[in-house]
Amino acid sequence: LEGNHRSRALAHQAAMLFVLLFFREDILEQEFSVMRELFDKHFADNWVVCVYPTLYLDVTTAWYDYKAAQKAMHSVITPERAREVTNRHFQAFARGAKDVEDVLHDGVLNAKKIMDLKSTDRGGEDGKYLEQHAKRITKVVQSCNVSMRWLLLNVFTEHSHSKVVRACVGGIADAARDIVKVLLALVVVENELMQVVRDLVSTKKERWERTQEDIILLLSDLGAFYSGTQVLSRREEVKDEGLQKYFEQMAKHVKKLDMSKPTSCGRKIQQITQALKDVEDFHQLQVSLQTKEYLHRVRRMLVKMTHIASVSDHDVRTCEVAADCSHAFQLFDHLIPHLHRRIAHDSVGNVRDSNSALSLKFLFIKLRSVLDWPLLRISEAESPDLQSVSEFWSGELIKFVTRVTECIPYSMFVKLDDIFVLQTHKLRELPTKLERTQLRNYVFAQDRQSLARVTYSIAMLTEGMMKIETTQLGVEVVEPSVLLEKGVRKQLVRRMTQCLQRELTEFEAKASAGKSSVTSIFSSSSSSLSNRSKVFEDSLVSTRRNLNGIRRSLEYIQDYMQVHGLAIWQEELCKLTKIIVDKELKLRSARTRYQDSRTNIVGLSKFKQLGSDDSEDYLLQAIERELDSSGQRSAKQTFLGSVYDELVLLTNPYESIYSFSLCGWFHSSTGKEEIGLNSFELIRGAVAVSGMHGLDKIVQLEIYNAVRDTSVFLNKLLQHSLRDDVTHLRELMLNRKDARWRAGIEKIVLSLSKSHLLKPMYRKNLPVIGQGQVLRRHIAIELNSNAKLESATYVRSLQCLNRSLIRLERKGNREADQGQSVLESKLLEKVGQHLEYTGQHNPFHKVYHTFVEAKEDDSIAITLLILSCLFASDYVYQKQANSSGNSIVPVKKNKHTPDFVVTTVGLMTILQQLALSTRIEYLELLQQYYRAKLKQACDSEQLAAGTKIGNEVLVLNRFIRLLIQLLGIEGYALPKLLEDATVDIDIELVA
Repeated sequence: LEGNHRSRALAHQAAMLFVLLFFREDILEQEFSVMRELFDKHFADNWVVCVYPTLYLDVTTAWYDYKAAQKAMHSVITPERAREVTNRHFQAFARGAKDVEDVLHDGVLNAKKIMDLKSTDRGGEDGKYLEQHAKRITKVVQSCNVSMRWLLLNVFTEHSHSKVVRACVGGIADAARDIVKVLLALVVVENELMQVVRDLVSTKKERWERTQEDIILLLSDLGAFYSGTQVLSRREEVKDEGLQKYFEQMAKHVKKLDMSKPTSCGRKIQQITQALKDVEDFHQLQVSLQTKEYLHRVRRMLVKMTHIASVSDHDVRTCEVAADCSHAFQLFDHLIPHLHRRIAHDSVGNVRDSNSALSLKFLFIKLRSVLDWPLLRISEAESPDLQSVSEFWSGELIKFVTRVTECIPYSMFVKLDDIFVLQTHKLRELPTKLERTQLRNYVFAQDRQSLARVTYSIAMLTEGMMKIETTQLGVEVVEPSVLLEKGVRKQLVRRMTQCLQRELTEFEAKASAGKSSVTSIFSSSSSSLSNRSKVFEDSLVSTRRNLNGIRRSLEYIQDYMQVHGLAIWQEELCKLTKIIVDKELKLRSARTRYQDSRTNIVGLSKFKQLGSDDSEDYLLQAIERELDSSGQRSAKQTFLGSVYDELVLLTNPYESIYSFSLCGWFHSSTGKEEIGLNSFELIRGAVAVSGMHGLDKIVQLEIYNAVRDTSVFLNKLLQHSLRDDVTHLRELMLNRKDARWRAGIEKIVLSLSKSHLLKPMYRKNLPVIGQGQVLRRHIAIELNSNAKLESATYVRSLQCLNRSLIRLERKGNREADQGQSVLESKLLEKVGQHLEYTGQHNPFHKVYHTFVEAKEDDSIAITLLILSCLFASDYVYQKQANSSGNSIVPVKKNKHTPDFVVTTVGLMTILQQLALSTRIEYLELLQQYYRAKLKQACDSEQLAAGTKIGNEVLVLNRFIRLLIQLLGIEGYALPKLLEDATVDIDIELVA
């Protein structure tokens, strides 16, 4: 074997020896002569062994602890030896690179250089030049692959002599650049060579028979010429019976040649050729130029028949073995950055010609040899794992192909950024009507030329991608259009995630950056909150402008990319928000004691888990990469989570007041609007409908956790602290017309106000619940208004379907007389999701968590009544409403009292979680207590708002009226006394 080819020819034997010798440690430890022989033969220039694809081991490190192996190793593999072997392979690689460039011309192989059957001979012997040239090209391919294999294994892996090897080749980066340059040219040569060899093998019989017939025809013509019956030219008439019989006999010998026996056939052809040379020396043949020409053609065709007979399947296998790259599959990862620069853009950033991506197809074909090694023994053993192993390695190849080709979509989006800048900041949209004198103001010739140049670059990248064509890789098929679309989707998700994470996170840092250090020290909380509100809205506006610019650019360039830009935009944005919502819900569930809270939210447990689908891996990878690189806190806060936290901060019930009539939150001190309908419109414009729906799910989760906390808190109080008080109050309530039970309630409320048993509930849980409910109501309003504007027919169809399902459900329940639903749950769930997306639902009627309560037990109702009385004592009534339109405000001396409206909504939500009988019981108790309080105030003439009893009555009046509005109390089977009571108090106030 040639010196440089030894490492390649004995590579598999070396790998098997490396593994087997671990089962004979006595040889590694004691047999120095055996180990020296093995090192001299197998490991002298092959100390990095590829045992299996992606598994590379260093012999010098693995056998270092064995005495005999170590001694043999130090005597054979030295730094000087490593430097010598590296230089030899590197020089051979340089020579092979030059030979490949000679074979190629402008990157395209000239097929005539391999096997041109019409070319002339060289040196006077027909066909000799062709054979030598074909062998030379095969030798170039083998030499390049052997040198490249050694460099890949020894430069890009860590071993004891890696520093010496890398110093000889100029470093990893230079070696990778040189290898990629030669590799892309070599695969073209290999592909053309393989095609020609396969064509020669497949057409072997036809060309043999055609050449044989031509030789027989020429010899027959010579025999006829010397028979005197046929002339080769008008001036010659020759008759020689001996030559006639001789040529006829030669024709019979040629006819008997058998292609299936190449050895004997070759000897016969050689004998016939020599005989024809000898007969040419006759005097009669020397004077005839036509005869000599015929004999020359016959000899050349005989040589051609020799070449045809020598071609076999073994030549195809030789080319396949020479092009094998299964040893370097994982090492190709080091070449990917340089591949990107060779096929998509150069070091300056200019887009390359579309033909530069054509060699990728041949590179992927070369990579198919990776499947041969792991599948060889499995297929021979007829193992049932053949299909699964094939699918695995085919999937690995597809991943590598995706990583290589993703540079093309990346380059497209780099150019897309230029289009975004041109369309957004430089070019102006042409109006529908324009005066001729103003037309010059919309020309922007230079900018439009830049736009055309960028568009051409993207078109060239698309053309280069499509030249890869469809390629079979194992059991998988590489479709360039699919790869391009997947790459576009990945880059689009990356850009959207970057924009959303950059603009919609770290609001606190952005707000503090806009103020000077001195101002931030002396600024009040109201001005700080106002600044946060402005920063929040500015971020939403910026996000909307940037995302719309990306969408417009994608729609502009979609025809040149051969993708559906708007459809991809909508699909990927929806998938992105779903994954972000799912991630945010997991984070928030992990921070609470209810680890299963996420699965209890309706519509969340059915979220598609995109991570389980391999086709959606690019989404998770892009999102995780952007979250890691965005520099967020340890919790890796997402943009939807940040938006929710900012909304919670700006709508804090302790610093703001909510107004139903004005649909907004106002600062309690300045009266300035912090969050309103316009804010939710900006949020919808920034995160789209899917983002608003995801934000609604996050709010829903927080409400669920707060409601569940309240349930646990109430049950614990009823079992321990409040058990005696509720039992005592139940005994007093036997006769509700008696005023003793009202006095008992007042006594219990007074004691609870001192012990602070129930105050944590309505000062912590109820404001959180009410705040979340009001946020959900505003989200639903924005979704519904947007749906009616964008698709009114769709909204009306859903309304009609919803009403039909409700009627069908009621009718079925009446006929079946059962409490179970007569409709399929999947249908109801699907319709419910569509209703939520269009905002056609009332969050105030939502059941989040059912309270565990015993039948005919009014403990919870009594507890909520006590809570209502305690709640009413912390607010004061004012005749003139404030800037938010509310007439009930917290007591000024108590700064820890939440907003009245929000807390009332929270209490209403707790009522919605109870059974209908419990709700009715609570409202009847509230009615009795209110009427008793009203009677007491009227009897003592203390109905004025300035008195303590009058203020409590007026606050209870507003509380009841708001509760009626929120609960939709006309639907309950209650007496009209409660409503009559509210009317009575209004008459008193007017009087």
